[in-house]
Amino acid sequence: MNRRELLVRTGLVSTVAALGSGCDSGEMRRRLAQAVMGSPDEMLMDGKAWEFFSDTLKNAGSVVLDPQMADDELTRAEGYRFLVRLLGLGTDMLLEYKTPATPEFFKLQGANRKDAGDNPDQYYDVAIVSSEYQYWVTGTMRDTVLIEASLYAGSFAGDNRQRRLVAFRNESQISLDANGDFEEILSSSWPAGVAEANWIQMEADADSLLIRRIQGAGCALSGLPDHEPLDGVSG
Repeated sequence: MNRRELLVRTGLVSTVAALGSGCDSGEMRRRLAQAVMGSPDEMLMDGKAWEFFSDTLKNAGSVVLDPQMADDELTRAEGYRFLVRLLGLGTDMLLEYKTPATPEFFKLQGANRKDAGDNPDQYYDVAIVSSEYQYWVTGTMRDTVLIEASLYAGSFAGDNRQRRLVAFRNESQISLDANGDFEEILSSSWPAGVAEANWIQMEADADSLLIRRIQGAGCALSGLPDHEPLDGVSG
C-alpha cells in the first residue's frame, strides 16, 4: 500500500475538515456535505460534523489491520502511531494554518512526526496558499546548502484534480543578493518590475508551498522562511 492509497483509505486528512465545516473550507465542505447529507453549517450546529469525523477516525484504524500489513506488535503499534501523525498533519493543514489570506509556515514533518518518504536530513516547512492572492517569500542561503521551493495543487482523492507539482525552484534557480538572501513572489500573473527568477507562477488550484532545506554542517536550526501576502488580490 503506497502513501496515496493510505491517505485516501484512511480519510483522516480530508475528514479533519469536518471540524472546520462552519468555516470556509471550500472543497472539503462540499465533500463533507455529500458524505453526510446536509449543509456544513447545520452539521456543525447539530453535531453531525463531529460524529462524521469521529466515525471516520474509528474506521481508519481498519487500515492497520489490513491483511497486507505485518501483524507483529511493533508494526501494529507503529501503524496506529502513523494514523495519529496523519491526524495531526490534517489538523495543522485544514484547521490551524489553513487560511491563505494570512498564511504561516509550519513544520510538515520532522524527527517526531513522519509523513512517509521524508529525508531525515531535511527540514520541511509548508504554507497554505491560494491563487486569489499574491505572496512575498523571503529567506537566506547563508547557513543552508540546499533549498527547494515546491508549489503543489490538486487532491490526493480520486477526483479530477490529482495532486501534482506545478512549480519548482532550487538553490541553483533562486536569485541571491550579495548577502545570500532571496525573495520570491508567488502570483497567478507576472508582476510588473519583478525578474523572472524571482517569480513563481500559481495555477488556479495551487494550495500549498513546501520549502525543503538542508542546513550546513554545524549550523543550528534557523527560523522558518519569512513571508507575507502582498496588498490586494491578484488579477
